[in-house]
Amino acid sequence: MSAPRDELLTVPSGDGLALAVGLHRCAGDENGTGTGPVLLIVHGIASHMGWYRQTAAALAARGVTTYVADRRGCGLSQGDRGHMPRWGTAVDDIERIADEVRARHPGRPLHLYGVSLGGVFCTAAAAARPDHYASVIMSSPGFATHITLPLRRRLRLMKRSVTKPRKLYNLPFGPEQLTDRPAWRAFLASDPLRTRKVTARFLVQMFLMIGHCRRQLKSLRTPLLVLLAAGDTIVDNAGVIAMLERAHAAPVSLEVQAGATHILPASVPRDVFVERLVAWMGGESAQLPTGLRRVDRPSHADESAALPSPPSAAPPSRSALEEPVS
Repeated sequence: MSAPRDELLTVPSGDGLALAVGLHRCAGDENGTGTGPVLLIVHGIASHMGWYRQTAAALAARGVTTYVADRRGCGLSQGDRGHMPRWGTAVDDIERIADEVRARHPGRPLHLYGVSLGGVFCTAAAAARPDHYASVIMSSPGFATHITLPLRRRLRLMKRSVTKPRKLYNLPFGPEQLTDRPAWRAFLASDPLRTRKVTARFLVQMFLMIGHCRRQLKSLRTPLLVLLAAGDTIVDNAGVIAMLERAHAAPVSLEVQAGATHILPASVPRDVFVERLVAWMGGESAQLPTGLRRVDRPSHADESAALPSPPSAAPPSRSALEEPVS
């Protein structure tokens, strides 16, 4: 068998943008003829596919062909930087990428994995097409945060989303809040593709999407694996748990990782993290009863030597993208 391959392709959006997608094939899946599960990773508000290439490669080595998408306006994808015209457009982008993935691997279970705000995007996608996804995995999902805006600023933001929709705002967090690991902080601080600002329209649409997902969770039937970091200073874990308690129709496995910060793949040994995802996609997701089940995981702080290093290779350039698929 050949080793897992790392490829870069594009999928066209509904309005003609080239959406960049990283592909990590598992051995034996060169022509989409494998039999195992397939995973599509959707990143958060500040990140891009490069942050999760190592995780994707490790999953491919464990038999899971993995795709990592750059959302419009992020990373290598086209679109105005940090902008989202409406949240439905962004969810449609995910669905178009998922359709391409499904066409390449017919009959195989497709799972979504959303990181941070990506968890909200994936929930919205699963609510729109509940029969299309075997499960949704989320780490540090951005349904509730410790970041609050006074009413006056919220009203001003709503007005500007109409009058000045592309006005940029600095994200209210940086590498220090994303991780407590010095090497990762240095990588994030120097990353030229990290999103540092988003538009007024993006922020308002983000709030609207979160509200939509809150309502949809009551009837969502797709199995959910939700991974929270106990040391997260961005996500309000209590608020996320309260929201998940509304998911009465879906099996929900909630796991809280002690000693971890917002970027969970940086806080847990990679083999441990990947094995958890593989076990979930390997059949566990289909066997759980409906309702919320919570598990508290021990800290890996005393295993610093085993914790993953940040990506060391330079991110691929847009010139490396293949022609858009038809």
